[in-house]
Amino acid sequence: GSYLENNEVVNTQLQNSPSPEVLNKIKASLASYGISLSSIEGTYYLEPQTEYLLRNFGSDLSSAYREYLTIGSKEQKSRFAEDGAILIPSDSLTARIMTWESFIVRYPDFISIKIAQDQYAQYMGAFLAGMDNSRIFSSETNRLSDSSKVSFESFIVKNPESKSAEVVKAYLELLKSTNFNYTEKVDSFLLEKVYH
Repeated sequence: GSYLENNEVVNTQLQNSPSPEVLNKIKASLASYGISLSSIEGTYYLEPQTEYLLRNFGSDLSSAYREYLTIGSKEQKSRFAEDGAILIPSDSLTARIMTWESFIVRYPDFISIKIAQDQYAQYMGAFLAGMDNSRIFSSETNRLSDSSKVSFESFIVKNPESKSAEVVKAYLELLKSTNFNYTEKVDSFLLEKVYH
């Protein structure tokens, strides 16, 4: 079955809250095949253990795929977001943006380039717009937070030659035209420039 079908099967089988001992047995069994069982808000899902894949199959993979798995392995150690909240510091988020931009530029024909582009877009979208529980616009005034504005300006200075800096610069210009207030133009910008 597909990834989503497999996750639905796992959820159905685990929805009666098995004991910690049973869960640990399941996790150990899956781990021996390079799969981890994770959960968020009571929903279980399977994901590949990229470190396992790298360790067991890395020497047979292209350099692009080894790098892809190395990036994934590093990112799996520090979850990016949960429950609509960004869990990593801003500098870690921007480092991930630049890591994926660099990967995409170096390996445009990578077999899983769409997944790499989706990772990039997820991080860039979170940086530019925040998330439900990590808002960058005030819920009272709809105005961009000062700290986000500083982060955007700093990102541009630190990464002047990058495509990402061009996107952030254009975003700041858009926000400047709205006096740094959230408008529908923000959503349109993100759809056109980030999630295209």
